Amino acid sequence: MRTQVGIIGAGPAGLLLSHILHLRGIDSVVLEKHDRAYIENRVRAGVLEQGTVNLLTGDAAHIVPPTGVKGMNLAISDVEKLSRSLVEWYENGSEDLLLAYPENCLRAVWRRVHFSWHMTSLLHRFPGHSEFERRLQLAELEYLSQSQSASAALAENYVGFVS
Repeated sequence: MRTQVGIIGAGPAGLLLSHILHLRGIDSVVLEKHDRAYIENRVRAGVLEQGTVNLLTGDAAHIVPPTGVKGMNLAISDVEKLSRSLVEWYENGSEDLLLAYPENCLRAVWRRVHFSWHMTSLLHRFPGHSEFERRLQLAELEYLSQSQSASAALAENYVGFVS
């Protein structure tokens, strides 16, 4: 078997990318400086280190406010887009998805950043907020709780169906 892809780091992103490539029939080798016991015993439940995200995603790396809980979702989405790009390149020799990768990721990132900003603005009181701004928050919350279409839009953004 010939290895076609080398992946640096046996963290969640590296292992996920390796698995996705394997499912598509592309061989990979994962290089890790720590031993297996270290990796298996490390507490990582759902945490992707920023260095791993930066290495994996390059220009598409992102940091979002925690209110929308989108950081890990975006990292996984980036890995999925990257794996599709690599598969297309290895299987068909096409660079199209690789060249479009940063723009495709950033489009999704800005959608999620907007959602996180919106949720933060909606759910938190800020120093200097006027009574008018507080009433705007309450009106928006009431609208979200009473409108099916507004609730559906919130749900779509929350689970990431909207790019």
